[in-house]
Amino acid sequence: MNKKMGSYIFTLLTAALLAVLSACGNSTGSSETEASSYPEKPIKISVGFPAGAVTDTVTRTIAESLTKQLPNEVDVAVENKPGGGGVVAVTDIVNSNPNGYEIGFTPNGPLTMHTHYGNTAYDYDDPTLISQVIVSDFILAVHPDSEWKSFEEFLESTKDNPGSVSIGTPGDGSRPDLIMDQLKEQAGMDVNSVPFEGNAPARTALMGKDVDAVILTETDILPYAESGELKALLNFGEKEFDDIPTAQEKGYDLNASAIFFFYGPNDMPKEIVQALDGAIQKAIDDPAVVESFEQVGFDINYKSSEEITEIIKMEYEQLGKLINGSS
Repeated sequence: MNKKMGSYIFTLLTAALLAVLSACGNSTGSSETEASSYPEKPIKISVGFPAGAVTDTVTRTIAESLTKQLPNEVDVAVENKPGGGGVVAVTDIVNSNPNGYEIGFTPNGPLTMHTHYGNTAYDYDDPTLISQVIVSDFILAVHPDSEWKSFEEFLESTKDNPGSVSIGTPGDGSRPDLIMDQLKEQAGMDVNSVPFEGNAPARTALMGKDVDAVILTETDILPYAESGELKALLNFGEKEFDDIPTAQEKGYDLNASAIFFFYGPNDMPKEIVQALDGAIQKAIDDPAVVESFEQVGFDINYKSSEEITEIIKMEYEQLGKLINGSS
């Protein structure tokens, strides 16, 4: 190869390398610019449960305030995508563009439980977790017209009449489903599980006397217990409520709560996560949101992205031992 040809090839290779480096630099700069100017268009929040469920109610309450808290005051819409106990919505969000315009709101079950059953296309740590906003204990409730006035009476009836009592849950493989299995084992209950597509349908079934009892979150039970439409018999969490004993007080090794949080697709830019988290914190401090939550019994319990990520990891590992029968 002569010197002219060698020089020519060297010049071409140098130009090509500079072009590649320039393109990479522009791509990074474009990504940083997009994150710094976020948001510039409406944001959609997916909810994996039907309208009227706790997840839906909390999301819509916060979404109304989020519009005012976000830069540029963009519109925030809520879309219900029920199915699979919340798995359908999580699957859609995990696989969406991580630009912050499609996010979700969910309880912990679709991440910490369903991922152990082999029926999800995502792992528990695939979503980017943004902010936790509330925690709600699970409660066993019955219709006020039922014969049971206490958990002891309910338990005795399930033993005297094996298989005759039905308990509604938000769906197969949900946390209440697992609570019921634990209660069967620890208390010797013999009951039938009736899965529904979410909390609201299960509660409606109990109010219509289509099932004998339900295990749902406190926010699904307590407002109706206070109005006399339902009767709460046992709390599976740690909160103290008047006239509602906890499972631990009754001698059972049970402590279960639902954690509700915002999340996004895998690999969301940190700047976008911080922007959303900051706006969510302002939203849950909004007096209108606080008042709305108080009216329906929601207790705000904020955790940052880092904190909720660690909580979900720990619960995933704990439930894995329980579900796989190794604890």
